[in-house]
Amino acid sequence: MRFARPLVVALFVLVMAVTPLSAITSGGIFETWLPGYYSATHDRPRYRVVLADETGLVRALSPGQSAKRSPTVFVATWFSCGHSTLRLSRSKTGAVLKNETVEPVCWSWDVRTHSAALHLWAPVEITTVGFDSYE
Repeated sequence: MRFARPLVVALFVLVMAVTPLSAITSGGIFETWLPGYYSATHDRPRYRVVLADETGLVRALSPGQSAKRSPTVFVATWFSCGHSTLRLSRSKTGAVLKNETVEPVCWSWDVRTHSAALHLWAPVEITTVGFDSYE
């Protein structure tokens, strides 16, 4: 009976500590839409960007055109002529953001610069994040 109260308190503290940690470390799938453009060959009002986060570092994803860079906001820019799929995974030196988009045949005048902001749970040193676009 003497250990019941400290045991309950310890269990409560453990539950409170593990719940936010699991939300941060579980990762997830994020989606945002970028503004489109109109050209002679395409009439795309918007572009879809999907991010698969395997690190648990990402809190949200948004268009990167007006995002302010900070230790908790990483802005990635790449070239594409369609919807994009990105993957953030851990590496030996930090993290790697990889563009896994499978592009259809693109004409050079259809390729556009896309930008997305990854809003992170905690500050990350930008030099530890690599960005692999097309090989």
